[in-house]
Amino acid sequence: MLNINITNFRKNVYEILEQVIKYSKPVNVSTELGNAVIISEDKYNELMETLYLSSISEVKEKIIEGMNTPIEECIPENNELNTVTIAAVKEADKISREPNTKRYSNFSEIVAEVKKNI
Repeated sequence: MLNINITNFRKNVYEILEQVIKYSKPVNVSTELGNAVIISEDKYNELMETLYLSSISEVKEKIIEGMNTPIEECIPENNELNTVTIAAVKEADKISREPNTKRYSNFSEIVAEVKKNI
C-alpha cells in the first residue's frame, strides 16, 4: 500500500488515481484529521461482495470448508486437464499471497503459463 500525505496527493491526484485503478493497489492518504484509504471501484465491489457473502451463514460455512479442503481432493486425478488446473490454482493462490510475484490478467493466462512448464 502506498502511503502519501495530503499535500503530495493533491499534487499528483490524477497519476495516483490512475495507478490505483490500473494496479488495484490501495493508497493511504494521511491528513491532520486522520487517514483515508483510496481503492479502485473494482476492489470496492469485491469487498462489498465478500462482505455480503460472509453475512450468509451457509455460504460462509461452505467457503471455510472449501478453504480447509486440499485442492487435490477437489478435482479428480489422472487427467492432464486436472493436473494443469491444480497447478494453475496453486499458482493463483501463490500470487494472491505474495505481492511481488508475476501478475496475470486472468486465470487463462495462468493456465497457459502452467502448461508451458508441465
